[in-house]
Formats: sequence, structure tokens, C-alpha cells
Amino acid sequence: MTWAIELSQYDLQCEPRHAIKAQALADFLVEVMGDPTEETSIRWRLHVDGASNQTSGGAGIILESPAGVIYEQSIKFEFPVSNNQVEYEALLGSLILAREVGATRLEVCSDSQVVTSQVNGSYQARDSLLQKYLEKVKELSKQFEEVTIQHVPRERNTRADLLSKLASTKPGVGNRSLIQGMIKEPAVTLHLTKRDPSWMDPIADFLENGKLPANDKAAKALRRETAKYAIIQGQLFKKGLSQPLLKCLHPDQTDYVLREVHEGCCDHHIGGKALARKLIRAGYYWPSMMKDSKEFVRKCVKCQENANFHKAPATELSLLTSSRPFAQWGVDLLGPFPVGSRQVKYLIVAIDYYTKWIEAEPLASDNSIRYPEVVISDNGTQFTDKKFVEFLAGLKKRLDKKKGAWADELASVLLSYRTTEQLSTGETPFRLTYGVDAMIPVEVGELSPRLLLEGVEEAVEKDLVNEAREMTHLSEAAPKQRMTLRYMGKENWRLTGKDPTGSKRRLVCPTAD
Repeated sequence: MTWAIELSQYDLQCEPRHAIKAQALADFLVEVMGDPTEETSIRWRLHVDGASNQTSGGAGIILESPAGVIYEQSIKFEFPVSNNQVEYEALLGSLILAREVGATRLEVCSDSQVVTSQVNGSYQARDSLLQKYLEKVKELSKQFEEVTIQHVPRERNTRADLLSKLASTKPGVGNRSLIQGMIKEPAVTLHLTKRDPSWMDPIADFLENGKLPANDKAAKALRRETAKYAIIQGQLFKKGLSQPLLKCLHPDQTDYVLREVHEGCCDHHIGGKALARKLIRAGYYWPSMMKDSKEFVRKCVKCQENANFHKAPATELSLLTSSRPFAQWGVDLLGPFPVGSRQVKYLIVAIDYYTKWIEAEPLASDNSIRYPEVVISDNGTQFTDKKFVEFLAGLKKRLDKKKGAWADELASVLLSYRTTEQLSTGETPFRLTYGVDAMIPVEVGELSPRLLLEGVEEAVEKDLVNEAREMTHLSEAAPKQRMTLRYMGKENWRLTGKDPTGSKRRLVCPTAD
């Protein structure tokens, strides 16, 4: 009133100010909604992460609008969740939040390699529960004009990671600047069908419920046997010697694992013993795996059709050893083959004598090659060396009757050979070369222990590779020397009729007709 009287002499009117809350709300709505004429093709950016423990889990969501407004949400899951399940729950929660605020185009960033690869189609979701989560994500994504999901390193997703851990460890109270939520039931439930009884049931029953057979002798044997096993995250593991934990497989799961490792996209029909060793190295176990592996190979039609029966005449045995990786190579050439893609018809193959690493390159014609310090070639019949024969046999088994596609299958056979443990070294060529074991496709289809439990870091493995290489070199050289001495002793006896032990017993030497 005072200001109205003072300003009346200047022909001015004074109006009282409205409530500050209404003005602040109006300014906020303008800031959030933005200019209605603004380009709608700009994407909203969404960062999401999940965290879990033994009893619960949490999700952290950060949604940024094209105008720069940031929404932060922390969700607590009051039910047990696995690592992959909590990542899917977090992704579903983030899509629901984006739909509620009116976003139409989304760019989702997550540090979960499994979830992002399954949504993009790079990985297949073998687990029944994850398949249902994947269907739910695709169904929800159809409500947006565009949704892209990409994998980012954890360093670029630290804020969402912090929110997820905050939700999974602390009660959500006292933080008004953060949207907090709580979910008591999972978004996807799976009605499991009862499996047939298996060798795992008595062990799991005793470890989980303390249940023992009525027979005292059987109960004592079961107690002794279960000391070798442990249950982690609801999964039965065997305490191994080559690896700390081996994932135990139900009989219904073994056929997929055997088929994927033996004849999958990155394997070349290895033998029964090598197949069992490769499964152990990947982290799987069941009691009859050696017998089942041999039986599986015996029933493989391609393995029987392309079986190699090599008989070489007696010759002097030469000992070949290498002192360090990639210093000594064996090189050979094969061809001409049926003309394949890019008009290739020759194949040049090189094998490192130390790591047993194989390099193969299809050629359209004879090309010049840069050689290492020492190159060994037989200068005669191609692929008389055992490693060359094994490699070529694997390629033939994969090709079957499609002989013109040999160049397309070459990469798969090479990867299979490099990730298979060699009998002479006890290691895979990949580990001796790079310091760590490669992840083979079956470890994604049927999650292996190092994916489930996040095993030893790669940096630690690489620090130990020099010791592994040295031990491999010694373990390979000693049997070669013993074999050479024994072979040459027998060969000298057979060709000259003289007993290398000095005995004067009579020896009848065979004569050629």
C-alpha cells in the first residue's frame, strides 16, 4: 500500500508479487519440457548398472534429457538376484523411467558385456530365465521410436555403479535429491520343471539340507565324497586340482557342451581325450566326462569318415627344440585346393616349435614370405609333420562335402587349435602366446566358473606366463630326449643286429623281399 501511494504521482501502478512456489514450478516445467519446436530426434542418454549380494540387489539409473536435465534413480530389490539378473532388472527399470518422462529415443550405456551382447544379438541367451528377461526388454523397447544399447567400460559408468551399490547395501532414507524405489518381486519369474534324478542330487541334498542315506556305509561314503564339493550361488562346484572350482553339469547339459566344443563354430573335431581335457580347462565337470567324450567322438560321422591312419617307414629320429617363443618355425605349403572365395587355391601354414601356435594363410598363387630366424621345411611331401596332419584333418572334418568353402572355415579351425591343450606342452598355444586362456563360445552358452565367479584377473595371469613358458619348455624337452635315446637304440639294434645293452644273444633281423 505504501508503494502504491508513493508511485501514484508518477502515473504508475504497483501490483503485489504472486507466490514464489508457483513461479518456481512454472520455471521448472519450462526447463524440463523445453521448447516445443526443439528437434525431437535428439536422443536421451541413459546410464544403468546393477549390483547384487547374497540377499538382495540394487540398480542405479541416470537419465539425461537433450536439454541437460538429469534424473537419478536408485532402486532396491528385496529378493536374491544373480549378477546377470540384476543387470536385466536395472535395464527394465531404466526403460520404465524413460517411458514415464516421455523419452522417445534412447541411447543406453551399460558395463555388462553379457546383457548388452544378448540384447544386440551378439550372444545367445541359453539360460531360460535370461531368455525371458530378454523377451521382456525387447517388448518394452517397442514402445520407443528408437533404442540403442552399447557396452561401456566401468570407468565411464561410475555414477550409476555407485547408485546401484548404495541401493543394495543401505536403506533408502534421507536423500531427497534422489528418486528412490523399492521392488519386492522380480520382473520375470521362471516356472522350473523338475529334472530327472542325477549324480548331483545326493551331494546337493547333503550340502544344503544335511540329508544322508539310511544306510550307514552309504552315508559315510557320501560324507567323504561331499568334502570335494561346494555350493556357491545355488550352483554345485567340484574342488579341482587343475582349477580351484569346476562347474558340475547335469546329464541334460552335457550333450550341448560336448557338441559345442567338438563341432561348434570355433572347433575342429578334436579327439576324445583332448575333448575331455578342453572341457576341464574351460571349467566343467561330471564323473563320466572322459568316457562320454570318447563315445561322442566315436559316434561323430565326420571324424570316422576322415580318420587318419598314418604309417611311416623307420627313419632316424631328429630332435627339434626351441629356446624361446617364435624363434623357430616350421613352414609348409599345400595345394592346389578347389578354388574357394577370392580365388584362393593354396594354403601356407607355419607352426611355432615353442608355443605350437599355428598361422595359416590362403593364397591365390605363390607369394614371397618374410622368414624368422630359423625356418624348417621338409622340402618334399607337404604336411608330413604330425601337427600339420592334425590341423589338416580338422579342416577336412569341418568341410565335409563343401570342399570349396575351405578358406571360409580356416579361421574357425585356427581358433579351435589355438585354444586346445597340446599333449606335448600341457598348455594351449593361446596361453603360451598371450599369457591367458581364451574364452571359448561354450563358456557363454553354459556360463563357466570364471564368468560366474569372476576368477583371477588377466594381469595376474600375464605376470606368471614367463614361468609357465619355462616349465613347458623343460617338460617338453625332457621326454623328447628320452624318446630319442630309446628310439635310436632300438633302431640301431634292428638295422645292425647289435644289442645296445651289450648282450650276446642271437638276433634275427628281418629282411626285405
